[in-house]
Amino acid sequence: MTDKILSTKPVIIFSGHFGSGKTENAVNYCLHLNSQDYKVSIVDLDIINPYFRSREAGELMEEKGIHTILPPRELQHADFPIIPPQIKGAIVEQDGKLVIDLGGNPDGALPVGGLQKEVTKAGYDMWLVINANRPQTSSVEEIKELARKIESTSRLKFTGIINNTHLKQETTIQDILTGLELCREVENTLNIPIKYSAIPKKLTDEIDDYKSILGDFLIVDNYLTNPLD
Repeated sequence: MTDKILSTKPVIIFSGHFGSGKTENAVNYCLHLNSQDYKVSIVDLDIINPYFRSREAGELMEEKGIHTILPPRELQHADFPIIPPQIKGAIVEQDGKLVIDLGGNPDGALPVGGLQKEVTKAGYDMWLVINANRPQTSSVEEIKELARKIESTSRLKFTGIINNTHLKQETTIQDILTGLELCREVENTLNIPIKYSAIPKKLTDEIDDYKSILGDFLIVDNYLTNPLD
């Protein structure tokens, strides 16, 4: 892991296909920013997946001093969008770093489309999380089409790629390297740089021999009930 993975923008958005691991990355990235002494807030805008959202890790993040902007407890599993009114204020104030966890697929990007003016004015990075082992994102053309649709829905542009290729608990270093190869093809095709590869914590002791190949990486732990998203 290097400081190169740190965004210089106040707003960092995680998006991607369902099952890509974007929520897990959003949570881990918040904790990394927190460890670097940044003031951090996270907004849960995942209206697609009611089971594995960043709000599951809310208590942990609050204990670390990370401000979580979530729907009221009684509405946290509602099947319709809950957009807390304080989100716009958090974007406009630009107080530290604001991480936004979007729902999977183009439909999941709808909420941030309504905040496009505020997000653009504040300054943002939007990162496309890719799991090359998902059938819907296993080729450059599929990923290109997904990125186009999310950009159209969100009215924002991707500025980076995250290689989060995994097979849940069966993930190996080779899976990550295979995913990195695909992400490099996407990088060249879309002219969007790779920000980092996500490395499951259990593989920490195995990465020394691969650091020169992996480039920038982030060690990620599983803070959700199910590591799928």
